[in-house]
Amino acid sequence: TFWKILYLVGVCVKPIGMYHSFRRNPDRKALATIEPLYRELLAIEDGAKDSKTGMNAAVDTLFSLLKEKGTDYDHFVLSL
Repeated sequence: TFWKILYLVGVCVKPIGMYHSFRRNPDRKALATIEPLYRELLAIEDGAKDSKTGMNAAVDTLFSLLKEKGTDYDHFVLSL
């Protein structure tokens, strides 16, 4: 299950240390974008000789794809 988690940060006078976050179900159109991308990145990770190499290769692939689309990670995620 995928969740889009947004954090609201604000000033709390009392008590100190409290925060609020909420979760919501992802938009179905977002899943249509994320699920195939996730499968591709997971296959890259799984095909590597070790987990560190796989993770680095998947991250490199993700950022290359985003660069081809003319965007960065933050804008991509917020566009979902």
